[in-house]
Amino acid sequence: MAEVKRILRPVLSVVLIGASVLGLLNVFGDNAEEEAAAKRLACGAHSDCDAQITRLSRTPLGQSFTFGLGYEGGKRGQRPTEVSVSCKRAYVLLGSWACAIE
Repeated sequence: MAEVKRILRPVLSVVLIGASVLGLLNVFGDNAEEEAAAKRLACGAHSDCDAQITRLSRTPLGQSFTFGLGYEGGKRGQRPTEVSVSCKRAYVLLGSWACAIE
């Protein structure tokens, strides 16, 4: 039993330190690609859309953006003026980012 504890403690410590580092990278790391993907998703297929971030929230488990949408020439039609997009990793702290409209 003492052998198990002697092996388990360092392994658990390394896992917890690794998870903490990954969480910090998710919060403080460069998110330019995720921001660009969220902007494209917020505008959809409209090429005359200009998305400006009005709210940004970053946590170890994901990011959420709120965009104010402007349209060239003021031609809004039935399109929204504000869109919220959330981005999460494929796995809890690892994997590629995937964004979806909330």
